[in-house]
Amino acid sequence: KCSNRLRIAICMIDFAQQHKDEQLIHFWTYVHDAVETLGERGMSDEEDSVENVIIDGVPTQQDVKKVKKLWFRNETFEALFQEVDETPKIENTIFTQQGPVAVKRIRSNIIDYRKPPRGYPKGILRTEYLDGLLEFELEDLEFAEREFEILT
Repeated sequence: KCSNRLRIAICMIDFAQQHKDEQLIHFWTYVHDAVETLGERGMSDEEDSVENVIIDGVPTQQDVKKVKKLWFRNETFEALFQEVDETPKIENTIFTQQGPVAVKRIRSNIIDYRKPPRGYPKGILRTEYLDGLLEFELEDLEFAEREFEILT
């Protein structure tokens, strides 16, 4: 997920620069910074599932992935990453489908309560998550010196 989102961000930054679109450059640079800062361990997990579908009038089941919500991650990343993940489908003049069709991903309300890796900037984390920690748990997170401002 991490490398794919970085690839999408880089492609969109290049596209925005070619078209001299400062707003798009700012947005996709933010996406790139967010994905790079969160890294692989800051991406949500998925669980295998099936979905009932009808293909050519025949009821059948299709494999899907249910995307979990990361409790520690700032809540704005859910919508942001959904937009990033949908971009190749929408911007089909920039991105072309290669290889097999990816398994459908469904955003779920399943919450993953795992701990964040140490060294994140404090701004990456959900306020409610931080409010629920004891002082020694906060210290154990060893926050990065740099700030991370959430784009709103």
